[in-house]
Amino acid sequence: MREKEERVCVTGANGFIGSWLVQSLAEEGYSSIHAAVYPPGSDRSHLFHIVNTINQQQQQEEEEEEKVIITLPVFEGNLVDYDAVCKAVEGCAGVFHVASPCTLEDPVEPERELILPAVQGTVNILMAAKRFGHK
Repeated sequence: MREKEERVCVTGANGFIGSWLVQSLAEEGYSSIHAAVYPPGSDRSHLFHIVNTINQQQQQEEEEEEKVIITLPVFEGNLVDYDAVCKAVEGCAGVFHVASPCTLEDPVEPERELILPAVQGTVNILMAAKRFGHK
């Protein structure tokens, strides 16, 4: 495995698509993946399982080569909170934005609960990416 020095951020890392993306990035050798987890307190244990499993596999496979330990800093917050987004994005070479509010229940106010947070969250990600020099 080849180590990629760049740190990357995955928004919605604890979701279905996000967790598969975290696994792919870890398998590709990214050494630090900032996991932006929303909402705060939501389960992310599967992310640590993914990274721990890949780290263990690498330890067994790369006995003679320099070992790469993948880290997974977790950033809790809300995508509509620009400061929280900036903390997750800062220091990263790129951002994978796959977070979006969703529910299995009928929202009482769909625009307020789903559409506005999705749009404002995306705007905040784009503004943070621009702030830290991402294209």
